[in-house]
Amino acid sequence: MDHNNFDTWIMSDNRAIGKLVGEFILDYLTKQYPDIKQVAEAKWLQSDTRDRMTEILRVQPQMITPANASQLYKP
Repeated sequence: MDHNNFDTWIMSDNRAIGKLVGEFILDYLTKQYPDIKQVAEAKWLQSDTRDRMTEILRVQPQMITPANASQLYKP
Protein backbone atom coordinates (compact mmCIF):
# COMPACT_ATOMS: atom_id res chain seq x y z
CA MET A 1 0.00 0.00 0.00
CA ASP A 2 1.29 3.40 -0.95
CA HIS A 3 0.83 5.50 2.22
CA ASN A 4 1.30 8.74 0.28
CA ASN A 5 -1.61 8.18 -2.08
CA PHE A 6 -5.00 7.64 -0.44
CA ASP A 7 -8.28 9.43 0.16
CA THR A 8 -10.55 9.26 3.14
CA TRP A 9 -14.19 10.25 3.27
CA ILE A 10 -15.65 10.57 6.73
CA MET A 11 -19.22 11.67 6.85
CA SER A 12 -22.11 11.64 9.30
CA ASP A 13 -25.79 11.26 8.51
CA ASN A 14 -27.38 13.96 10.65
CA ARG A 15 -30.92 12.84 9.81
CA ALA A 16 -30.19 9.29 10.94
CA ILE A 17 -28.47 10.59 14.08
CA GLY A 18 -31.44 12.84 14.85
CA LYS A 19 -33.85 9.94 14.35
CA LEU A 20 -31.83 7.73 16.70
CA VAL A 21 -31.68 10.48 19.34
CA GLY A 22 -35.45 11.02 19.07
CA GLU A 23 -36.08 7.29 19.45
CA PHE A 24 -33.76 7.18 22.47
CA ILE A 25 -35.56 10.11 24.13
CA LEU A 26 -38.97 8.57 23.43
CA ASP A 27 -37.84 5.24 24.89
CA TYR A 28 -36.32 6.93 27.94
CA LEU A 29 -39.38 9.09 28.63
CA THR A 30 -41.90 6.27 28.20
CA LYS A 31 -39.95 4.18 30.72
CA GLN A 32 -39.77 7.06 33.21
CA TYR A 33 -43.33 8.30 32.60
CA PRO A 34 -45.50 5.44 31.26
CA ASP A 35 -48.54 7.73 30.82
CA ILE A 36 -46.71 10.11 28.45
CA LYS A 37 -48.32 10.41 25.00
CA GLN A 38 -47.18 11.72 21.67
CA VAL A 39 -49.69 14.36 20.61
CA ALA A 40 -48.23 15.53 17.29
CA GLU A 41 -45.43 15.34 14.78
CA ALA A 42 -43.67 18.19 13.02
CA LYS A 43 -40.91 18.89 10.57
CA TRP A 44 -37.84 19.92 12.51
CA LEU A 45 -37.29 23.33 11.00
CA GLN A 46 -37.44 26.09 13.58
CA SER A 47 -40.19 28.08 11.83
CA ASP A 48 -42.34 24.96 11.27
CA THR A 49 -41.96 23.68 14.83
CA ARG A 50 -42.76 27.05 16.38
CA ASP A 51 -46.04 27.23 14.41
CA ARG A 52 -46.87 23.58 15.15
CA MET A 53 -46.13 23.96 18.86
CA THR A 54 -48.42 27.01 19.03
CA GLU A 55 -51.21 24.89 17.49
CA ILE A 56 -50.53 22.01 19.89
CA LEU A 57 -50.59 24.21 22.98
CA ARG A 58 -53.89 25.71 21.87
CA VAL A 59 -55.43 22.21 21.69
CA GLN A 60 -53.49 20.68 24.62
CA PRO A 61 -53.38 23.48 27.21
CA GLN A 62 -52.34 21.14 30.03
CA MET A 63 -49.15 20.15 28.24
CA ILE A 64 -46.09 20.67 30.42
CA THR A 65 -43.89 23.47 29.15
CA PRO A 66 -41.04 25.35 30.85
CA ALA A 67 -43.49 28.16 31.63
CA ASN A 68 -46.03 26.00 33.47
CA ALA A 69 -43.96 23.02 34.64
CA SER A 70 -43.71 24.18 38.24
CA GLN A 71 -47.52 24.47 38.53
CA LEU A 72 -48.35 21.16 36.78
CA TYR A 73 -45.54 18.91 37.98
CA LYS A 74 -45.16 18.30 41.69
CA PRO A 75 -42.31 15.84 42.40
